[in-house]
This record gives sequence, C-alpha cells and structure tokens, in this order.
Amino acid sequence: MTSAMCIALAIYFESASSNQPIDDQYGVALVIRNRALHSGMTPCDVVFEPKQFSSLNDALDDDGNLKPEYRPQGKAWTEAKAIAKRVLRGQMPDITNGARFYYANYITPPAWAQGMKFTGRHGKHLYWKKQKKHPAVDGAEARLISQSPSIASNEPVRVGWN
Repeated sequence: MTSAMCIALAIYFESASSNQPIDDQYGVALVIRNRALHSGMTPCDVVFEPKQFSSLNDALDDDGNLKPEYRPQGKAWTEAKAIAKRVLRGQMPDITNGARFYYANYITPPAWAQGMKFTGRHGKHLYWKKQKKHPAVDGAEARLISQSPSIASNEPVRVGWN
C-alpha cells in the first residue's frame, strides 16, 4: 500500500466520513506527515501504529484488513486521496503548526496532552505538539517540517476498491 493510500484511509475515517471541514482533513494528513518526519517511520507505519487513529482502527478486522462494510466511497474518499497526495508532495502549508497529535473536542483530554502545546483547532480536532525544549533545536525542527519533501510520494494510488 502506498503512503498516499495509508494517509487517505486515515483522513477518510478520522475526518472526511464524518463531514469535517477540509482544514480538519488536511490537519489529519499533516499530523501523519509530521510524525513520519520526526520518527523516521513511514506514513503507513504511523497510520497503522497500534492504538492510534481509533476511527480507522475500528474499521479494521483482527488481521488488519478493512472490513467490507467500511469500504471508503464517494466524494469524501475521492477528496481524501487528493489531500493525501497534496500533503505528501509538500503542496500544503502546515496549518497545524507542527502538530504531531490531536484528539476530538468531545472527549476528555487524554493524559498525553499534559505538558503539550496547543497548536490550533480544525473541525472537531484539537492539535498538539511537544513543548519546546531549546529554541535552536525547535527552529531546526520547524525547518525540517516545512521544507522536507523527503516522504513525497508520486506513486499512483492503486487498491482494488479505489
């Protein structure tokens, strides 16, 4: 599965299928990209990391395959794929301000949010990043996020149900 497809699945289940605004859909994709850039993981590794992206996880069976009744479809799926490609190609500014985490505004704030810096809200999601430790390091980190097309994907999205 391509990086674009993994991100599109997360966008679809975390945001698009619940009719969240386009900026929230971009926010989900940007968080995945930011995590991948900072961790050295691939976007697919980030998306399928255990206990992350709960709406997507609910759509998967015990073997990690998409349950048939959760098949992405329609305009939301088409747009999720386009957003994923744009973000991977570096065609979207980071509207999350470097966020690597988010949670829905209707849940109790998770314990991990303690000590994090709030970076903004888009749709139902509140975006967060780790607190700055040293200005020089954080400046380099910000440049890495904004200038790195290192995980850009020009691969076509090919899955049997797209």
